[in-house]
Amino acid sequence: MVWEDLSSLALTSILPEADNSFAIESSIEIPCEQPPPVFVTAEREHSLQVPQQSESGDFFWVPCLLVLLILAELPCWKIAMCWFSKKQLKKEIGNQKKRIEQQKKEIEFRKARGNSDDIVVDWDTAHPNLSIAGDKKSFTYQSQVQKVTLHEGRFDSSVCVLGSEGFSSGKHYWEVDVGNCSDWDLGVARKSAPRKGRITLSPKEGFWALGLSVKFCWARTDPWTQLEVQANPRKVGVFLNCEKKTLTFFNVTNMSVMFTFQDCAFSEAVYPFFKNSHRESTIRICSVKEE
Repeated sequence: MVWEDLSSLALTSILPEADNSFAIESSIEIPCEQPPPVFVTAEREHSLQVPQQSESGDFFWVPCLLVLLILAELPCWKIAMCWFSKKQLKKEIGNQKKRIEQQKKEIEFRKARGNSDDIVVDWDTAHPNLSIAGDKKSFTYQSQVQKVTLHEGRFDSSVCVLGSEGFSSGKHYWEVDVGNCSDWDLGVARKSAPRKGRITLSPKEGFWALGLSVKFCWARTDPWTQLEVQANPRKVGVFLNCEKKTLTFFNVTNMSVMFTFQDCAFSEAVYPFFKNSHRESTIRICSVKEE
């Protein structure tokens, strides 16, 4: 009896407390315009701070991106500068090579000129239409035949003339002013080269010559070789090297080599050779003066 009273008393005392606690929990309300409890506020504050960090991060990356862009441009600038420098260097190297080549030409030309000879023509070999000057250094193609003596060594068809002295050894150089003549040939001829009738200028026939015809310069090889020249020469240097068996032609104006005959089969003495096929024009052998 007593036990039942005590148990009922305990139940009656516990249940109200449980009801009260449930009432307390269920009665918790978050009023409007009031901050939430601590456990709710902490999560929301944490979630709201993320965008703030993102905004500050974006602002931080702006200068970084600018720096990266500048660094990305630097290689292009350097490449452009390197390309420009290489182009300038290549151009300078090319100019230097040209200067060296020009110096070599000048040296070769001056060496050849150092072997200059006093060349005069042989009256007895001149074609009858050639008028020979008193000093035997110039000749003009006249329309009328000149009074000449018959001589077996005289050219009778081609308007040519030979030098008075032949060469079989040594080095020899002479210059010829062709002036306004538009049809000429210069070089050397073997003593036994043909002089009668129509002649063919080629080494096989005993002629090593270079000439101007039909507005082009030709080396009288077999077949003929057309030469590439910037301008037709007005003064030509002829250099004969008997030891090397070569015959070189210079454009005296720019000291350039126009053509060289190699391994010439002279086999005997050769004579300076001149041909003037342009009527009323004059060709003159120049006196070379050492500088």
